[in-house]
Amino acid sequence: QTILKYAADVYKDHRERINALKVDIRRLCSPPKIKTKRQPKPMKSSHFLALLNHCKKNQDTQWTALLLVALNFAMHGAEAAEVEVSDFDFDDSTFGSRRTKTGVPRVGMIWKRTEKAIGAYRQSDEYQHHESLLFTDAKGKPITIYAINRKIRRIRKDAKLGDSVVFDGIRDLTRTKAGAESRIAIAWLMGHTLGEDDQYAHRDPHETAKVLAIVERAVFGEKGRKK
Repeated sequence: QTILKYAADVYKDHRERINALKVDIRRLCSPPKIKTKRQPKPMKSSHFLALLNHCKKNQDTQWTALLLVALNFAMHGAEAAEVEVSDFDFDDSTFGSRRTKTGVPRVGMIWKRTEKAIGAYRQSDEYQHHESLLFTDAKGKPITIYAINRKIRRIRKDAKLGDSVVFDGIRDLTRTKAGAESRIAIAWLMGHTLGEDDQYAHRDPHETAKVLAIVERAVFGEKGRKK
């Protein structure tokens, strides 16, 4: 490339052909790009419980609710931060929204523990009334992914957990514990498309009840499921 650049400067009449040759050589010498899928790294149940218990102990009602929402509905941090109050129907214990990344509907049943945590948060001084968002910062502004990552690092340090504990591991934890009980219900919960089948089926949050009961039991245990 250095030699060809020099040649293009010296032999100006042939600059166009030399520059084209530079492009060809760059393309020839570049390694093929291999698209790799993200490898799921589910958080351990014990680590999630350590984070949750730390927030409860410190009366952090916002993050107690945020962690439970993320686990309940298999969400990344940024997705949990974008949840709106209107997404919840507490009378019917159902949740419904559209996943920002795909635009695909996401539905699920609300755990009693999640509903209780959201209620405690909304009654606390931490809750800032926003026109739509459930979770905001102290000024009532949307929570950024950078703020979420900073907070999770601080919590895991206080809870004496390693660097491998990251927020995205919560979504992977939900999916891992869901197993293979119902591919359709899991896709509805995670906001995954089912292709052409989506044109024929209304996503019913009640259909996720069995899968979510499995996840809740796996993470919290038999006794914890009733709380």
